Amino acid sequence: MEPTEEKVVGFLVDQWREGLRITTVPQALAALGIPDDEEMRVRIGRRLEQIWRRRLGPFGLWRGLRWLRRPSGWRRAKAMLPAIRRLPSLVAEVRAWNPAVYILSNGEKLIARHILLAGKVPSPEEIGTALGLSGKAVETGLRLLRRLGFLVGEQGSYRLAPAHARLLEGLGFNSHTVTLEGGEQFNVP
Repeated sequence: MEPTEEKVVGFLVDQWREGLRITTVPQALAALGIPDDEEMRVRIGRRLEQIWRRRLGPFGLWRGLRWLRRPSGWRRAKAMLPAIRRLPSLVAEVRAWNPAVYILSNGEKLIARHILLAGKVPSPEEIGTALGLSGKAVETGLRLLRRLGFLVGEQGSYRLAPAHARLLEGLGFNSHTVTLEGGEQFNVP
């Protein structure tokens, strides 16, 4: 990855440590003053997915066990028992997260929801009019939705992919944007 992309990944990882922040790649690019780029977003998204999957694997489990061996680890774990009981559903939810959650802009998530409500892929002009988005934003959104497996086909003949429902699991296309007084933006579940 390029240094710029590594900077975005570092920014996002720091943001996500804040708790309840689901800052997207487009929001990170804007916060860092980096122009939005579709290819860069996909590369960053794939890199973040690799990092995430690695944390869910055996190494992540080993780190968790090392944390428990600390003197305060067992006390903290005991205090977290109510949350740990919810762990199986939490693990299932986390494993279902899809890169679409953080690769897509909020406008692109709106495009996906609009398509779901319509039950088909309306023309780009209809989508733009219904959502108040530019033609360029709609075309970018449709391309990204195809790349992420929500749509199949080519420009002008997109349709819902047979496995499009997998993008609706976990967080899916749901989020709320928070804008702080200083202009910082991030999503929350």
